[in-house]
Amino acid sequence: AMPKTVSSPTAVSPTTDMPAPRGLRLADGAKYIGCTIFFLRTQIWSRKIPAAKMGKRIVLDRLDLDDFIVRMKSEAAA
Repeated sequence: AMPKTVSSPTAVSPTTDMPAPRGLRLADGAKYIGCTIFFLRTQIWSRKIPAAKMGKRIVLDRLDLDDFIVRMKSEAAA
C-alpha cells in the first residue's frame, strides 16, 4: 500500500509507520512549502506564520504552514 502523503495531523511519514513530525525546523519548513529559508524568516518576522522558539531553535508547526498556503491561495484568487 502507498503511504499517506496528505498533510494532516495524522499524516504518516513515507519512510516509517510513525506519524510525520508536526514540528519542523526552518530548513525543513522551507522545503515543505517550497520556498527559501529567507522568505520563511520574513513571513515569521512579519507574523504571517506563527513560530515557537525552543532554546535557540525556531520550530514551525506543519499545520500552520498548511494554513499559510491556504491563505496565500485565497489572496492570489482575490
